[in-house]
Amino acid sequence: LRKLAIEHVNIAKALTQKGSEFDLLLHPEDELVVFGLVENREIVLEKLLAQLDAQATAQSQSLKFNIGGMVKHPGAYPLASNLTIARAIALAGGLAESAYTLQVDVTRTYLGDNQEVLVKNFTVNADAQDFKQLTLQPRDVVNIRQKPEFREYASVELIGEVVFPGNYRIKKGETLTELIKRAGGFNNYAHINAAVFTREDLRVQEAVQLEKLKERLKADVASSQLENANAGKTNNVDQLQTLLDNLDTTKAIGRLVIDLESIMKAGLNDVVLKDGDKLFIPEFKQEVTVIGEVQYPTSHLYDKYLSVDEYIERSGGETDKADDARIYVVKANGSVVLPNKSGWISAAGVTIEPGDTIVVPVEVDNINNLTLWTQVSQIVYQMALGAAAIRSF
Repeated sequence: LRKLAIEHVNIAKALTQKGSEFDLLLHPEDELVVFGLVENREIVLEKLLAQLDAQATAQSQSLKFNIGGMVKHPGAYPLASNLTIARAIALAGGLAESAYTLQVDVTRTYLGDNQEVLVKNFTVNADAQDFKQLTLQPRDVVNIRQKPEFREYASVELIGEVVFPGNYRIKKGETLTELIKRAGGFNNYAHINAAVFTREDLRVQEAVQLEKLKERLKADVASSQLENANAGKTNNVDQLQTLLDNLDTTKAIGRLVIDLESIMKAGLNDVVLKDGDKLFIPEFKQEVTVIGEVQYPTSHLYDKYLSVDEYIERSGGETDKADDARIYVVKANGSVVLPNKSGWISAAGVTIEPGDTIVVPVEVDNINNLTLWTQVSQIVYQMALGAAAIRSF
């Protein structure tokens, strides 16, 4: 790490005078020792720029310029005499990998005849003589463009029962079917209908929504506790508190429900991939799981002749706390069907398939926010199922 000692020197004056090699002081990894004190580059720059602003008057602009875009250290810098664009780029640490090197944009402000501030934009070609000879003026703004279609390394991970699992770099606009073909397709053990597809920006959105939901539910629990205390009831509030505790431990996973079988067969609703996407393809599942308010939550070997009610009976039947009117089925691909919802579909019409999960929610009829708490129950179960599927790899 280089150090430059300067004693008893007016820093701003020394760094802006003609012929000053002030760029040596502004190297990204320099330290500047002034009167025995070691200061980093950012602190030195901040002090210099503040002093330059203080020295500016109505007749003389602040002796600084700004460089932004695809350089390693964008920002404001002191302006030396005869500072060229090439020199300015060097002061900012040089060009970033994504920099477009054929042209540079410059924005310049100046005063008109009536002292109105005018703005002029112009472009300098990198191979032109102006690039090396054009000198910057006070308050010029230099912008280094990004290369067209440039992206940082973007990858998608394929995990599980594909021929060649692993991380794959993707091109812009590449789809899920294209990537799976690149990976050799699925092997003979793949359970396509149980695929779990996750996306990072969805996970972030889910996490935000979960926090908001927790705050609403905490307020509802407190309100319900007060109401039920006055009425001498506690059981339902205890159930709701249990749901809230479960929600506190639920982590957002960013699952996007997809019908992978239809996508692969007919290209319907193909997914355009994004950086950080993950596709989990599990080994074929033979079981059907029953969870929630049943006597013995467990998994059963799939039997195509059994109905929703019969699977529940095989788990010992419903408990006293069960809400049998709101039983729902989480399909292997993450979608939800409501077998007992009036006007939608009858229990007899629901086809249970391998990998499905039957959820028997808790009864919360005596709570004012019934719809909200039912949604909480569904969120907890669905995210837990998705997380469990991912952890199985």
